[in-house]
Amino acid sequence: MNKTALMILLIILIVAVIIGGIFAVRAVVKSATNTTQNLTQQQQVDLAEKSELVELKNQLSALETSINNVKLDLKETTNNLQSQINTLKEQQATQQQSFASTDNFVYGSFDINVLNAQNCRQYLDMAEDAVRDAEDILDDAKSDEDDEKEEYDDAVAEYERLKALKDNTTYWNSLTESQQEDLEDDIDEAKKDKKDEKRDWEDAKDEVDDAENALDDAEKLERMIKTRCRSFGITS
Repeated sequence: MNKTALMILLIILIVAVIIGGIFAVRAVVKSATNTTQNLTQQQQVDLAEKSELVELKNQLSALETSINNVKLDLKETTNNLQSQINTLKEQQATQQQSFASTDNFVYGSFDINVLNAQNCRQYLDMAEDAVRDAEDILDDAKSDEDDEKEEYDDAVAEYERLKALKDNTTYWNSLTESQQEDLEDDIDEAKKDKKDEKRDWEDAKDEVDDAENALDDAEKLERMIKTRCRSFGITS
């Protein structure tokens, strides 16, 4: 082989090596580029996730702040309610104390010696009010007694009506066994109603008796105070 052929062969080898190197470098560059792109995409994903996480943390922080505000409002409301309750209790206690002096303002318990020229008019007005209140209570009690008596009379009439149906042999025999049982149940219920209404009526009569006694005591107390007030030159 002459030198020319060797030179050509050497050139071919060099060109082949250069071309192979070029392809190798391109492959490396392409791989590096893909890797860089993949890393960039992952970074974008990571950045988006971090952004969402930050947003979520902000929302949680805002929610926590809102909850704390609600707790503060609730605590303030609770304190206000407790304060109102305490105020009402104090007012009730004050009212009870203010009325304590009138607890014995009834005939048989009232101390006539507390009357004087300065307070006799006040006590006389109280006595007259007590009489009017007792009269109103008695009127209401009598009205209730009338209502209860009417309801009792109705219950008695219903019981007697049902009982008469059962005692009527012709009517009783015309009923089926089921109808007879229903009638007996109705009679039992009517009997119970009659008993209950009688008890209510008797209670109402007791209320009338109590109201009459209360009015009698109020009138006695009024007369007693009037007599004492006259000694101070005070009349109604």
